[in-house]
Amino acid sequence: MTGVLMGFCALLLACSAWFAPKVADEALTHPSDEVAAMLDARSRLFDANAPTVHRQVDYTEGERGAWWPKGESPMLKELVA
Repeated sequence: MTGVLMGFCALLLACSAWFAPKVADEALTHPSDEVAAMLDARSRLFDANAPTVHRQVDYTEGERGAWWPKGESPMLKELVA
């Protein structure tokens, strides 16, 4: 039984050595124009003109409010029996 366990451990060790990722000794370098473009894309500010998901609503209006659903969505109509 211990031989089987030792063999299994050796198999696991061999598989881990075989499938281990190759680690580079030196850091990867990127062209300075790519780095500048990446930093520019990362530093973009919030676009106030972008479509929004959140809207302030007055819940006291209830069903009379413009935000209240007026009917069933045409896309969902087929899903409701």
